[in-house]
Amino acid sequence: MNKEIIGRTGAAYLLVMAVVAKQFTINPRMLVTEATTAAWLVTLLAGLVAWPGYLMLSALLRCFPGLSLGQITRRVLGRWLGILFCLIYSGYFVYMGGLFMRQFEASFRIAVLPRTPASALMSTFAIGIVYLAYKGLETICRMATYLFPILIGLLVAMGLATLKLMDVRQIAPFFGQGIGKTLLLPFPESSVYSEVLVLGALAGMLRTADLHSTGKRAFWAAVGLMTVSYVILGAVFPFPSLARLQFPMLELARVIQIGEFLQRLEALFVMVWFFFSSFKVATAIACAAVFFRDLAGLEDYRPLVFALTLIAFTIAFLPTDPVVVGMLDSFTLRTWTWPISYLMPAITLGVAAWRGRRGAMSDAASG
Repeated sequence: MNKEIIGRTGAAYLLVMAVVAKQFTINPRMLVTEATTAAWLVTLLAGLVAWPGYLMLSALLRCFPGLSLGQITRRVLGRWLGILFCLIYSGYFVYMGGLFMRQFEASFRIAVLPRTPASALMSTFAIGIVYLAYKGLETICRMATYLFPILIGLLVAMGLATLKLMDVRQIAPFFGQGIGKTLLLPFPESSVYSEVLVLGALAGMLRTADLHSTGKRAFWAAVGLMTVSYVILGAVFPFPSLARLQFPMLELARVIQIGEFLQRLEALFVMVWFFFSSFKVATAIACAAVFFRDLAGLEDYRPLVFALTLIAFTIAFLPTDPVVVGMLDSFTLRTWTWPISYLMPAITLGVAAWRGRRGAMSDAASG
């Protein structure tokens, strides 16, 4: 039986942070370039498209109480196919962590520390990631319980402070470049919510009764926050200028000034940015370690953290420049991760139903 037991509140907060953290990179600019003024609508519809995939994942996890997704996969699909699926899950998190580390480095260095060497900034960030991931998902969830309300409070304050700058007419036409394209974009964009797979790594540490409600609340909270962020960005910045902003959320913080009372709010934004990014990458590395533990049949995933972080660090520096990183993110994580997060659990659920396999608490204890 897994030793860690995490609370549903911390797990839900962590899931939301893992999804929303991408808004602090170039992700908003990339979607706005594709969807124009309908970016907010595409984000909302992408959540609706991804919802059935989450339901499949949730149903699979509840069929095998006390087991993580990796353990369920090995039990249902057998040795070799189970190992392949676990390897894909673990590789996905390492790859995502590596690309996000590079995006964070590029954006943070350009916006805050333009003369700091990339290697120095990335090394410092990686050390913090190793420490946080090694402390385990239980510690990360507990920290999320305390920090998430503060971080969300700062984001809400940013939204309220920009009310006088908003013009909702700027997000028209609501269907962007046309109804047809706007209704097709949500299908590949559903990959934006692929971090819901984190629930599969947390499943063995959560009470089975809390699994679905925790995932459901976190999923729709993430969809809501992502959608609202695009509405605010679109209402403050006209589409042509928004499509040219490298880091739209940072620029949003820079335009806030309330007389002599509040200036340079981006200083607070940088703190929010750093914590969201740290939690996202540490969660990705810890989840990769959990899936690799299940693949190898190990007792503990923590000893794997350093090696997986090193691999992610290497992946982060493989692209030659941030432009290539953005292209890789667009053509892989933002477009083709839905088969990993939604289709593979659905296949496992289908095989489990076909074979008549179902978990039990006694089986979970022995596994």
